Amino acid sequence: MDVIVQMSIIKDIIYESANYGANRKQLAEAAGFTLEELDDGERWVQLPQAQLVWAKAVAFTQQPQLGLLIGRSSNPHVIGLLGYLMESCPDMGQAFELLTRFNPLFGNMFSYHHESRKTGFSVIYEPHPEWWAHYPQTARQAIETSMSRTLSIIHRFTGKRIWPQRATFKYPAPKHLGIYQDVLKTQLNFSAAENRLDFDHNLVQLPVASHNFTLYQEFRALAEMKLAQIQSTHTVSTTERVKTILLSALDQQLPSIDQTAEQLQCSTRTLQRRLREEGTSFQSILEEIRKELAIRFIQKKENKLAEIASFLGYSDPRVFRRAFKRWTGFTPTAYAKLPQPEL
Repeated sequence: MDVIVQMSIIKDIIYESANYGANRKQLAEAAGFTLEELDDGERWVQLPQAQLVWAKAVAFTQQPQLGLLIGRSSNPHVIGLLGYLMESCPDMGQAFELLTRFNPLFGNMFSYHHESRKTGFSVIYEPHPEWWAHYPQTARQAIETSMSRTLSIIHRFTGKRIWPQRATFKYPAPKHLGIYQDVLKTQLNFSAAENRLDFDHNLVQLPVASHNFTLYQEFRALAEMKLAQIQSTHTVSTTERVKTILLSALDQQLPSIDQTAEQLQCSTRTLQRRLREEGTSFQSILEEIRKELAIRFIQKKENKLAEIASFLGYSDPRVFRRAFKRWTGFTPTAYAKLPQPEL
C-alpha cells in the first residue's frame, strides 16, 4: 500500500515556511515541485518526496522545531473538506471524532486518534510506521506541527485559549525545550509510549462557535461519499498486517502482542485500539492463526505434538489438544490419520 499525503498539506508546509525565512519558489524546487504544482490540491504525493519537504523546510529556515512554529498559525481549511466539516460541527468532541474518521481524506502518512475517559480526553498522533522507521526526524516535525495545530484549532473553534495537561513524545528530549514550553505550555514527557496531548474532559463539551447545522449536513454527506470512494480501493487493514506478521513466524515462536506492536511501530495500546475499531482483537487473530498453523503442521506430520504445542505458545500439550479438538472436532492424532489433500 502506498504511503501518501494530499498536495494541500505540502503547500501549507512550504508557504508557512516562508514566514520563517524560506523562499517559497526555491524551497518548492528543492523538494521537487513547481509553485504551480502546489495548487493541485487533489494530487497525492508519495512518502519519500513528501517527507523531503520537511527536511528541506528545516534546512531553509534553520528552525529545528519548525513544526511547532508552523502549527501555531495553521488554518483547518488546509485539510480541505474535512476542515470545513469540523468547523461547522456542534462541539469539540464531535470535531475530534470527525478528524479521526475522515483522516484518510488527506492521506495515510499521518493519523489522529482520540480517547475519551471520565478523567480526561486525549489526542494521539501517529506517523505511518514506514515514515517513522525510515525518516524519524521529519516524522517528528509532523508530530509537533500536529500538536501545535490542535491547539490552534481549539482556539479558532471555541474562542478560548486552552492548554493540555500533559504532552508526551515517543522520542528522546531535544537539547532545547524552550519552544516546546512556549507553544504547548504544559508538562513535557519524552521517550514515552505514545505521542499525545492530554486535556481536561470538559474540552469535548465546548461548543464550536461557527457551528452551522445545514452546512454540517452537507459537508458530512460529501465527506462520507469521498471516504467511500477512497476506501473502495484496497487498503491493508491492521488486522491483515497482524496476520502477516504472525504467519511469517514459521521458524520461530509466535510473537506476543507487545512484539507485534513493536514491529508495527506503535504501542500495544494503539494496536489494541486499532484492532477493536476493526471489530477484532489480537487474541482472536492469534487463535485463528494458531488453528491454521496447527492444521498445517499436523498435516505435514513432521513435528512432534509437544513441539507444535510449544511453537504455538501452549506450555501444556494437553491444552493444545483440547483447543485443536474445539477447532476441528478431532484430536490431533485422529486428524493426522484422515485422508489429506496434497500440500
